Amino acid sequence: MRQRATVSGWVGMPIALGLVLGSILVVDVLNQHLVAGYIALAVLMVALALPFVLFTPDYPLAPRDREPYSWRQVASSYWISPREYPDFGALIAAPVVSLAGYPALFGATAVVAVAASAGVWRIKSVR
Repeated sequence: MRQRATVSGWVGMPIALGLVLGSILVVDVLNQHLVAGYIALAVLMVALALPFVLFTPDYPLAPRDREPYSWRQVASSYWISPREYPDFGALIAAPVVSLAGYPALFGATAVVAVAASAGVWRIKSVR
């Protein structure tokens, strides 16, 4: 479990770091020029990815070692059993539930506000 947490931290850290450094670059360095910010981030992304693409060897698999290709096998490879991997279900459910909560809360609040302003509901103030 500790190894999973460590790997998750190392994988997630560049995402947060990229958001922070990209925001600093666009806001402070480029004085909020939107087009210049997009161009600078695109150039920076290519410059940082290019060494990995050029210098990381990718050896092809020998044809005798390849499994026969089938669309059914590709589709079934995306299935993850929640009984076998219950942590994965929680990992997927947590952001979905938390992100779905905002629209549900504010959507319900908007419905109550519209209904109250239209006179459908009478909201009594508590004093």
